[in-house]
Amino acid sequence: MDTLAADIMAFVALSAAVAAVSVTITLSKIALPFRSWVKSKSPFVGDLVSCPYCFSHWGSLIAVLLFQPRFVHSPWWLLDYLVSIFAMVTYAAVFVYIIFHTYGSQSHKN
Repeated sequence: MDTLAADIMAFVALSAAVAAVSVTITLSKIALPFRSWVKSKSPFVGDLVSCPYCFSHWGSLIAVLLFQPRFVHSPWWLLDYLVSIFAMVTYAAVFVYIIFHTYGSQSHKN
C-alpha cells in the first residue's frame, strides 16, 4: 500500500474513533453521571459534553495533536493542521450519523 493510501486509511480510522468516543461520551447511559457532574460544574462545558458534533471538535483536535495527520502541505503548517482538524470533524460527523441511526435509533425503541 502506498503512503497516501495508508495515510487516508489512518485518517478514516481516526475519524471513526473520534465519532465512537463522541457518541459514547455524549449520548450513552454509562457516561450520564460524568455529563451530569460536568454540567453541575459548568453549564457551558456541560453542553459541550452533551453534543456529539461539539465534542467531535475537541476529539479531532486531540487526535490531530497526537497523530499529526497532514494532507495539505502549504507554507503554513498550522493551517495544514487546522484543515486536518475540520476534515476529521466532517468525517466524524458522518460516522456519528451512521452510529446513531443504526444503534441509537434501536436503543430509543425500549
